[in-house]
Amino acid sequence: MKEGTAISTRGNPDRANTAAAHTAPDGAGATVEPTGPGPLPAPGFRDRAEQPPTAQTPGRTPAQPPRAATVARAVLIGLATGARSTAGATALVVTSSRADPAPFGRLAGLPVRIAACAATAAEVVLDTLPVAPPRTAPAGLVPRVLLAPLVAVGADVRDGARPDGPTVLLDALTAAAAATVAAFAGVRLRAFLARRLGADLPGALAEDALVGLLVRAETRRAPGLRVAA
Repeated sequence: MKEGTAISTRGNPDRANTAAAHTAPDGAGATVEPTGPGPLPAPGFRDRAEQPPTAQTPGRTPAQPPRAATVARAVLIGLATGARSTAGATALVVTSSRADPAPFGRLAGLPVRIAACAATAAEVVLDTLPVAPPRTAPAGLVPRVLLAPLVAVGADVRDGARPDGPTVLLDALTAAAAATVAAFAGVRLRAFLARRLGADLPGALAEDALVGLLVRAETRRAPGLRVAA
């Protein structure tokens, strides 16, 4: 390049690097930092090196699921379990995948899913028979009150909540209360329909349909961040 030749590099970092390479001594490379505008740092941080971790950063701790979503799901789990004791657990099994953390990833296996669905189907059939124990008696109520919070806590932990966090405790209590309410309300509803219709079967089928709707809504996983470590 001839002396006195000027290269305009203003506003063009690539041309600035090229000009520096031509004017530098042989064997010495020169690097010119781009002078163009870059992304602004987050509020409260002086430069981009101090940026807070983002949701796309690998290895970060998963974000906690929104509390409102988990409480709503706990209510649905409790209502479904109060009506059919195995409904909530079956929903947890069906919605789990092999990518979930242990032990929930094992629930995605086909044998486990078949067993869970078979248990719920058997309960649905048994509930229409006269030999079915009253759900408000200890033999029917205790399993419901215990299973509902276990399923709610399992769903929270599977979706990223801390096992010792306040969200888990709140959802466990919510699910247990909802299961108790559903157990007693279901008995009253069935008795009312039996008096009006003259048979218990229509009420049982209506309750099964309602449980199906609850399980359908319950199987929506709470929105939360899942980041591989």
